[in-house]
Amino acid sequence: MELIRILKERSRANCSMRKMLRRYGINDDAEITQPLAEMQPGKAMRIAVNWLTVNAKNGYEIELLMPVPEEQMVYVIGLSSRCRSIYVRYVHAAPGLIGKMLHQRDLQVNYQTLTLEEIQSSVYCAEAANL
Repeated sequence: MELIRILKERSRANCSMRKMLRRYGINDDAEITQPLAEMQPGKAMRIAVNWLTVNAKNGYEIELLMPVPEEQMVYVIGLSSRCRSIYVRYVHAAPGLIGKMLHQRDLQVNYQTLTLEEIQSSVYCAEAANL
């Protein structure tokens, strides 16, 4: 997937991804209110990362799980917020997560109602469900 390739390149170059992410953001007004749980996982992930560029506090670090169906792979992506930009710390393949629930999102959560706590909670709830 092109996004994974770009994330890996940004990680090696230690460059911000804020401008690059604009093309992966929200395409129309309906997506602002559409629940993330109803979106394809990749789209929901891109919107969450875009949301982080605007809302994450300086120094905030998070690990997200991104499925890439074309490759039949799941990637673990470590992100860090600095100066209102997102930097990729690492991108690792995680074959052990294939076929598992990666995020368990609340049906009321959309771009407008997203919080840092919800992003973390969606991963923790999925991990618990996988056990």
